[in-house]
Amino acid sequence: MLALRLACALSLLVLGGCATAPPVKVRGPNSAPCLQVFIDDDARLAAAAIHDAQSTPVAGHPYLRVDRLLASLTDTLDDATQREAWLTRAAELDAQARALEHARLPTPPDATYEARLQACRQSLLSAVQQDNAAWPMLKAGARVADDYSTLRRALGVYALSSRVVMRGVARLQQQHMPQRLDAARADALAATRFALLPADGADSAEPAPAPWKMDSLGMPILSASQRAWLFRHHAPEIAVSLASDDDLPGHVLRNHAPYLDTSRATLYTQLAYTRFDGRVLPQLVYTWWFAARTAQSRLDALAGALDGLSWRVTLDVDAQPLAYDVAHNCGCYHMFFPTERLRVRTLADAGTEPPWIPFTVPVAWPASLRVVLASGTHYVEAIAPAARSVPARHYQMQPYDELRNIAQDQTRVSLFDAEGLVPGSARGERWFLWPMGVVAPGSMRQWGRQATAFVGRRHFDDAHLFERYFVRASSSSAAGED
Repeated sequence: MLALRLACALSLLVLGGCATAPPVKVRGPNSAPCLQVFIDDDARLAAAAIHDAQSTPVAGHPYLRVDRLLASLTDTLDDATQREAWLTRAAELDAQARALEHARLPTPPDATYEARLQACRQSLLSAVQQDNAAWPMLKAGARVADDYSTLRRALGVYALSSRVVMRGVARLQQQHMPQRLDAARADALAATRFALLPADGADSAEPAPAPWKMDSLGMPILSASQRAWLFRHHAPEIAVSLASDDDLPGHVLRNHAPYLDTSRATLYTQLAYTRFDGRVLPQLVYTWWFAARTAQSRLDALAGALDGLSWRVTLDVDAQPLAYDVAHNCGCYHMFFPTERLRVRTLADAGTEPPWIPFTVPVAWPASLRVVLASGTHYVEAIAPAARSVPARHYQMQPYDELRNIAQDQTRVSLFDAEGLVPGSARGERWFLWPMGVVAPGSMRQWGRQATAFVGRRHFDDAHLFERYFVRASSSSAAGED
C-alpha cells in the first residue's frame, strides 16, 4: 500500500495521474443527492478493488463513461439532439460497465438499488442536457488517457532506446511477412481449419443490412438481427497447424486463474466503430484465445500463458469490407490488410513505428477470409479466401462481454484486472521493452487497453486510426498525401 501511495505521489508530480476529479455540479432538483449516490457506489467498488477498464469514467460525471470513439465525438456536439445522443451512449457505457462490476461484488446490489441508480442517472442526464454552462467541463473530462507511461520513457532514455526497438520492429516485419494466397494454395497447407458452426451460418440469400440508419452523431444504428447477420456473414476461418494443445482455440474459464476449455472453440464478438472519410463506420471484432504461446527455447522471452488474436473487419457504407486488420491480444504484431477500395498514405514521421501493411485484399474475394497461423507462436502466416469445403472443426460465437463476466465458484469475475491486463499472462519481454512506455509489454489485454506500437503512440481502438493511414482509392487525394 505504501508503495502504491508513493507511486501515485510521483505520478502526480510527473504526469498528473492518480487524481480523482470532484463531481461537477449541474442545475437540477435532484442533482446533488443523485451525484452522491454514484460517488458512494464508486467508493463501494473501489473498496472491493473492482474496476472494469474497458471504458473510462468522465471526470466529474461518475454516471458517464466514454471509449476512444465517443471521446473523439465531443467536438461534433453542435445541437441539443447531438448532445442527447452522445449522453445516451455515454450513460449506456457506464450502466453496462457498472452492472458488470456490481455482479463481481461479494454481495451484489438488489433490484431496488439498481433502479435507484438508473433513476438518478436519468435525472442527471436531464439536468446536464439543459445546463449549457456544464458542457465545457464535461467535454474536457471526456478523455481516454493513452496506454503509455511518459515516466517510463523518460527513465528508459526513450530517444535512444526507441532506435534499437525500431530496428527490431523492421526485422520482425521482414521475417514474418504474411503471404496472400488463393483458396487452392491455402488448401494445400498442412493446417486444421476452424469455421463457424453450420447452425449459425449465414444464408447467402439474405440481403445485406445496408444502408443502415444513423443517429444524430452519424453512428450506425444496427438492430440485433442486423448485427447477427453481419457477424455470421463476415466470420473468419482460422487455419493453424496443431503441434500441441496450445494451438487449439478454446473457451475462456476462471478457477482462481484463467484457463481454456479447448473442447469448445469460441470466437468472442463485439461491435466497434471508427471514423473515416467524414463518417462513422461499423467494425466487426472477432477475438479468440489459445492456452499459451509455446516456448520455442528455454530462453524464449515471448512465450507465456494465454495467447490470442483479434480479427477486425471494417465495413464500408454498403456493408462490404473496407479493410481488415489483426493484432495479438497483447496489442502486438498489428497488421493491416486494406481492400482495393483504399490507398495507403505516405507517412513522413520517421519517429513513429510504421504501420504493418503486408498487401491489399482484392475486392473480388469473399467477405469471409481465412487467417492462417503458425503453430506455437500464432504469427499470421497467410490470408486467403475462406474455403467452401467442410472444415475439420467448428467454433461458436459468444459476446465479448462474457469475458468480463465469467462464473467462478459462486461469484462472477472478469478475465481482466483493474488495469485491463490478464493476470498470469506476463512475458519475459517486459524486462527489456519497458523503456517504450507500455505497461507489461506482451501481457494479454482487454479491448480498449491495447497499445499497438512501441515507437510512437498508437491504439487498436483509436477512432482516427484508419484515416491516419488510408484514403479512398476513388478519392481525389493522392496516395502520397500526408
